[in-house]
Amino acid sequence: MEEYIEITNGINHHTCSSLTEAYVLGQHYATELQGEITIFVNGTKVDTIAPQPRSSELFGEIPPILEKMIADGYNPNAKDGDGDGYVQDGTKWERPV
Repeated sequence: MEEYIEITNGINHHTCSSLTEAYVLGQHYATELQGEITIFVNGTKVDTIAPQPRSSELFGEIPPILEKMIADGYNPNAKDGDGDGYVQDGTKWERPV
């Protein structure tokens, strides 16, 4: 059975392809939104991520895991250029807006 992994702040929800992605994006969203993000696996709450100070404000650098993802083609600021509701179409980082 394939795992259904989701992160949410209670209003917005995002489906993730792995727990690693959930933790990286969860930390990013928690920090950017300055609110808690909850991780669910198959509908069961597995963790809550608290916001941290923005690394760029503290050190002027990108967190190491996100930096590695960006080097591998992930764009945290991707835009939906064709209006289909997905960003980074046709890549392993394709995801809903």
